[in-house]
Amino acid sequence: MVNRRKRGSAGKFFAFTETLKKKGCKSVGVHLDTSLDSKEEKRFRKKYSNLSKQLSKQLPLTLDEVECLMIIYYKFQKAAGGHSQPGMTKLQLKDILQAAFDITSADMIESVAYILDKSPSPYMAIENWVRGMALFLRGTFEEKVWHCFNVYDMYADGCINKDRMVNLMSGSVIGEEDTEDVVKDLVDIIIKKLDVDRDGKITYEDFKQCIKQQPLLMECLGQCLPTRLAATAFLISFTPYIGKL
Repeated sequence: MVNRRKRGSAGKFFAFTETLKKKGCKSVGVHLDTSLDSKEEKRFRKKYSNLSKQLSKQLPLTLDEVECLMIIYYKFQKAAGGHSQPGMTKLQLKDILQAAFDITSADMIESVAYILDKSPSPYMAIENWVRGMALFLRGTFEEKVWHCFNVYDMYADGCINKDRMVNLMSGSVIGEEDTEDVVKDLVDIIIKKLDVDRDGKITYEDFKQCIKQQPLLMECLGQCLPTRLAATAFLISFTPYIGKL
């Protein structure tokens, strides 16, 4: 877990969230979603009371915001099959990534969904849902760099290999006769940028060091984070406290 008290941009997010928590904006007894029966919502919140309090202490989210995200999860759970449904399906998660967060590449959606919840289950755990949304909506620079690297390092071998890069970039070149050669040339250029220590491997340390120097390269191999507009639109749907995205 990131220590938000000690790290640059992370400290700012910690301070922002702590300010919100000190305002005392509590939702105890307040009906959060009018589309749900108040008794039904109360039972759901009681069921996850301990988890919501735990997550609000660990993440840059207030207790209200954690509970709202859990309610959103619950509504998708109901839409998928009612109370007997184990949870939000990963297919629903993929739809959210595309419709709400503007991640449009099918391959990238698959990769992001896997990173957010690596379990073999077809359902997403509610804790992973909240943690994923915390990253998307109020994640620190360091957390987002780590997320992007993990998405690109799909084989989890600690480095982004060239074959993976070619696969990720294959859809970025359109209308060229020699598309394959153009993609390979593009990948070679990106490797020169990312391989900081010139050892032929793009490790996390290489990636992080490069992105700190050139932040615009964070999603150079494909969009795996929501656009700022999409993140803002999603956030204001359940909280008035936006902060800096």
